[in-house]
Amino acid sequence: MLRALEAGVFGAVGARRWAVVGLLAVGGALAPLIVRARRKVAVKRPESVEVARLEVGGQSYGAVYEDGRLVGVLEGVERL
Repeated sequence: MLRALEAGVFGAVGARRWAVVGLLAVGGALAPLIVRARRKVAVKRPESVEVARLEVGGQSYGAVYEDGRLVGVLEGVERL
């Protein structure tokens, strides 16, 4: 893109040239921010996953805990 700008492919019109320079500047400023945002989205793996038996009102359920927090209940579990 810079070569095209230097070679005058975009014409001698000043407004068009400034528009190209502006778009290149915006792209150059946004690229590091986008790369940084993608790195932060990395999935955090749990340190511990436990399966236990949970009784509520006489009913037996299987319970799944992730880092000590209840994240799921499995119905109809008789034993683990």
